[in-house]
Amino acid sequence: MSDRTLNLYGMNPVTFSKDAFELLIGREFTDSDLEELSPFLRENSVTLDYLKMILESDEFRARLDSLRFERSDVIHYFNHLAKTGGTSLIAGVTQSMSHLKYRNINFRELAKMSTTEMARQSFLTGHIGQSPLVQFPQLTWKMYGLWRDPNEWWASYYHQCRRTLELLDPQHKDSEDVRFAHLSFSDWIRLDLFGTNLMFKVWMRVGTRLDSARTDTPQIEEYVSVTRDIALKFVAKFELLARNSRCLDVTNRIRSELGMSPLSHLEKRNVGAYSLSMSDSDIQYLKTRHVVDYWFDDVMSKTGDLWRL
Repeated sequence: MSDRTLNLYGMNPVTFSKDAFELLIGREFTDSDLEELSPFLRENSVTLDYLKMILESDEFRARLDSLRFERSDVIHYFNHLAKTGGTSLIAGVTQSMSHLKYRNINFRELAKMSTTEMARQSFLTGHIGQSPLVQFPQLTWKMYGLWRDPNEWWASYYHQCRRTLELLDPQHKDSEDVRFAHLSFSDWIRLDLFGTNLMFKVWMRVGTRLDSARTDTPQIEEYVSVTRDIALKFVAKFELLARNSRCLDVTNRIRSELGMSPLSHLEKRNVGAYSLSMSDSDIQYLKTRHVVDYWFDDVMSKTGDLWRL
C-alpha cells in the first residue's frame, strides 16, 4: 500500500472519505464501507490508494456507464403490435444490454413520464402505438414494427382471448372481446365488437380516424381511399417495418443502431399451441370489415415482407 496521503487541512478523514464515496459511487456509505476504509486512514489524512480503489471498483464503473448514457441522442422505439412475435424481438434486442436504458411501458406509465426521463431511454417498447412520438415530439425517434398476416393475427388474438377467459384474468374481465370468447370464432368476429381495421387501430392508438365510415355504406370507395392515406402516413414514420417472419432482421437492425453485435437466431417466446380453421365466409367477412388491414398485407407481400424507408 502506498504511503502517499491526502492532506485534509483539519477535515475529518472519515467524513471526507464518506462524502467522496457517496459522490462517486452514488449510494449511501455503509458500515461495511467503513470497514474497507479503515486500513487507508492515517492521522488527519487518508491515503490516495483509497480514492484509487473507489475509481477502480465495479460499482464506480457501472455508475460511470450510467452517466455516459444519461441522455440518448435517439430513442429506438419498438411499436409493439400484439400477436406479431414482438416478445421474441424484445428479448433479442435486450440480450446483454447492460449499459443502455430500456423500458417497456403502458399508457399509465407513459402519462407520468417527464421529457427528461424519456430522454434517458435508449430502447423503448410497449403496446402504446405512436403515443410516445405524439407526447414527446421534441425528442428524436426511430420507430420499428412487426406485421403479421391478418388471418394468422385474428386466429392468434381469438386464442389469446379464449385463454384469458379460461384463466379468468381480472385485468381483462371487462373486455368484451374476452367475455364473449366462449363463442365460436365465426360468431365472435360477427359481434361487431371491433369496429373496422382493428390491426391498424391497435397499432396506431392515437391520431386515427379508421372508424370514420362503415364498409357497407355507399361511401365505401372514398372511405377506403382516406383510410389508406392515413395508414400510409403512419407507416411512413417507421425506420424499419417487417413481417414477423423477418423478426431477426428488425432485431439486428435495432441492435446495430444501439452499438450491439448481431444475433444468429432468436428464441421464440409466447408461442401458443392452437389450431383454428377459418371458413371462406369468415375470411371474406374479415376482409370486408378490415379492408385496410388486408390491403396493407398485400403491400407488405409486394415489398418482400420488409418495408424499408
